[in-house]
Amino acid sequence: MNGLLAKTGLAETVGILLGVSLLMISGWCCHSVITRWEWFRRRFPLFSHWGRGFLTFPASRIGMLYITLTCMLIGLLMIGSLMELSIPVEWQWYLEAGITCWFLLCPVIALCDFLFYRADKDE
Repeated sequence: MNGLLAKTGLAETVGILLGVSLLMISGWCCHSVITRWEWFRRRFPLFSHWGRGFLTFPASRIGMLYITLTCMLIGLLMIGSLMELSIPVEWQWYLEAGITCWFLLCPVIALCDFLFYRADKDE
């Protein structure tokens, strides 16, 4: 076996397989959110909400799409770091700034979903 997985250790192989699994599952969820939103909300109510317990509120389609794309980003980062893919030094700052902005977008989207939920609840 001269493949990539034969040259890596067990921990790296498990990490790559976990990253690929996360990428595939989040890709399927992203497709389901875009094409079958109502079916997805009825079938997986646990995944279509922000928070847990008494602080839970439903996520909108945009919020759920953000969650699935974030899982996809995490899977890609796992695969890229374990396969030791190199990024040119001049692009690393842009990548880090983009990832930071992406994760800072989470509270904004959650707050918008909460405000939409409160407006619907008050009516």
